[in-house]
Amino acid sequence: MDKKTQTLLRKAFERGLANTVIHAMMPELTIKRINTIRGELGFTAKSVVENRYASWKRMLEDGYAVDVIAQIYNVKPRTVQYVLWTESNYSFRKKAHGQVTIMTPDEQMEKFKKSQAEDRRRMAKIKTFSW
Repeated sequence: MDKKTQTLLRKAFERGLANTVIHAMMPELTIKRINTIRGELGFTAKSVVENRYASWKRMLEDGYAVDVIAQIYNVKPRTVQYVLWTESNYSFRKKAHGQVTIMTPDEQMEKFKKSQAEDRRRMAKIKTFSW
């Protein structure tokens, strides 16, 4: 294997690309050969998956839309959302222009508490109003 191919594969594993995605990009390499090379380069299947999730988070923080990430990694957008939620407790709130904001559970709870306080204030105004 030449140096250029080895460098491309190393970058692909660092970004967490699945063997099937790599095979689609480099059809001359069989999936079995990709598995062998992955081991030779010191990557385990688990480390590639962890790299994938870390890459997804970085891409989201850099402003990539979930749809774009899903297309790059050949998965459904809901898969990106579901996996990051189950693995890292991240949730998503889509904004205008395709940007996605990541909200941690603490941020979600803070937002929820603020909305509850606003609801209580509104209810207090309604109760004090009389006809």
